[in-house]
Amino acid sequence: MRSEQNALEKFREIVNEAHENGEKTLLIWKNPEEREKLGGNEEAMWIEDAFEVHGFSQDGKAYGEYRSMELTRAIRNAFRCGQHPVRLTTADGKKLIAMAFQIDKLLAMEGHLMFAFRGIFYKHLNGPIVLIPSCKVVEKQLE
Repeated sequence: MRSEQNALEKFREIVNEAHENGEKTLLIWKNPEEREKLGGNEEAMWIEDAFEVHGFSQDGKAYGEYRSMELTRAIRNAFRCGQHPVRLTTADGKKLIAMAFQIDKLLAMEGHLMFAFRGIFYKHLNGPIVLIPSCKVVEKQLE
């Protein structure tokens, strides 16, 4: 029980620091070995229901569309998650490779934060944590 609490606190620190540094999204991957077994070629990965920003209105609000798109395109456009976590899948859409979480939603909703944390803690997503838009790896594996 104590190790779960320590891991949760470490995850909270990661999320808070990412927010302070202006990051928008947290990608939590399966580890490279599992991605390889699943045919996890990043160039062939797709994101379902990611928000692609087309521009900003005069009041500073982003406009665009929710759509499925290639991971590389999504990262280039600094995608934002919608209401729910975004699933990154293999090109056939059947195998989960990673999930993306909007950082401000992790901070605003405890349930959202716990869902993301449990994915890591119970090793459903056991690979690195990457921040978007910087693409910085902040944690190889949460222990």
